[in-house]
Amino acid sequence: MYKTIATLSLAAAFALPPAFVSASFAGNLNYASPSRRHEHANLGVDTSRVVARRSTASETKRSSRRRRRRDDAGRLRFTHGVASGDPYADSVILWTRVAPSEDSDPGDAAVSGTVPLYSHDTESFVAADPDPVCVEWRVWEFGEQGEGEGGTAGAVVASGEAYTTGDIDYTVKVSLSGLSLGS
Repeated sequence: MYKTIATLSLAAAFALPPAFVSASFAGNLNYASPSRRHEHANLGVDTSRVVARRSTASETKRSSRRRRRRDDAGRLRFTHGVASGDPYADSVILWTRVAPSEDSDPGDAAVSGTVPLYSHDTESFVAADPDPVCVEWRVWEFGEQGEGEGGTAGAVVASGEAYTTGDIDYTVKVSLSGLSLGS
C-alpha cells in the first residue's frame, strides 16, 4: 500500500533559486490534452504561452511579488486532498489541487444543493497571479507494521516535482510508474 506526503512537501517555485527548482510543466499531466488522440491535441494548455506570459511581466513587478511572497509557501492549502486513479500493478495516477492562499478556499464546508456551472474563464485567475507554484510529491511504502498505531513509513518509491498555475486551477496530476505490486 502506498501513501503520499501532501502538506509537508510543497514549496512556492518563485521562492526558490532556479538552480534548486527542477520541476517542469511537462511533469503535470493536467497541461496535456484530456485526449491522447491526435485530433484533440489542441485541447491541452500551451505551456510555452504560460512561460511567455510570466516572462513578459515587468521585472519590478516580478521582483516585488517574489519578495512579498517568498515566505508564503506555508499559506498553500491542499483543498481537495489527494486522489488516485487508473491503478495498474506497477503504476497509478495521483491528482491534487493546491490553493495559493487561504483566501482561495475560505471554508472547509462541503458543497450542498445546486451550484452554478463551472466557468472556464481562467483569465481572471491567471491575471491575479501568473507565477507558478511548484508541488513536490513523494510516495512511499509502509513498513511491516502498516499504517496506524506503531506503523512506520518505508522507503520512498517515487517522487517528483511539477509546476501548476491558475491556467489549470492550480491542479497537479502525475503518473507514477515502476511501482511494485503489494509493496
